[in-house]
Amino acid sequence: MNSDARYLLNQIPGDVLEYIWLDDMTDEEKAAHPEAETTGGYLKELDNSESAVIWWRGLSDRQKNIITAIPNFDKAIFKEITGIDVDED
Repeated sequence: MNSDARYLLNQIPGDVLEYIWLDDMTDEEKAAHPEAETTGGYLKELDNSESAVIWWRGLSDRQKNIITAIPNFDKAIFKEITGIDVDED
């Protein structure tokens, strides 16, 4: 309960918003958010896996090693739960 790995995993953000500029929007996003023509973009709510991947990319190699050193850590199960592929950068 008082491990570094648990502390790090509890830092995965939830309910994260990201501003998507009009030039970066897909056609589907433009159709779903016509107000983006006026505002120059829209706020996209990231799902948990997108937030987790951003969090993972922000960790140091030392911090990533703390998580992957958890006893019985399984890369496939971790990816299924978080969306994070630990073999990708």
